[in-house]
Amino acid sequence: VPQDENGNITDDKRIRAALPTIQYLLEQKKNGRIRHLGFSTHAGLPALEQFLQRHGEEMEFCQIQLNYLDWSLLDGERQYQILTDHGIPVWVMEPLKGGRLTHLGEKAEAILRGAAPERSIPSWSFRYLLGLDNVQCVLSGMASPEQILENASIFEAHDPLSRQEEAALREAVQVFK
Repeated sequence: VPQDENGNITDDKRIRAALPTIQYLLEQKKNGRIRHLGFSTHAGLPALEQFLQRHGEEMEFCQIQLNYLDWSLLDGERQYQILTDHGIPVWVMEPLKGGRLTHLGEKAEAILRGAAPERSIPSWSFRYLLGLDNVQCVLSGMASPEQILENASIFEAHDPLSRQEEAALREAVQVFK
């Protein structure tokens, strides 16, 4: 990552290229055509930090890929913390990692069922996110009315993981990996 003499990240070509678009969007917001301005990113940490240095005060939300597996695997924890430190609410995409977190394998699922037999395997993903105070919106692809109802009931109950469940989830993730 390019840095200046003080160790600060210097301009990235992609961020500079986006500047006219951002200026246009800010003008549209000023004119009342946009109520809330945010962004979605799959960029790495240096690009996220650089973008926020330039435009963080203008952004009202950020959508990132976040789930209990990517918390460490894809540095989701650091992305979440950077956005939280900037006061930017987090919107989550891929809470089930494209469906991959709906079937964890027999051993990992046995750990979760042992901790909470009444819970579905997908519910662990959503309840994990409920424990993150700065998560404001979770986008989940659903394929049936049953999934819609289950997801709605999970968020309506607002029942994040207990400490014991968090420990069981960490253990199941290690088995899953």
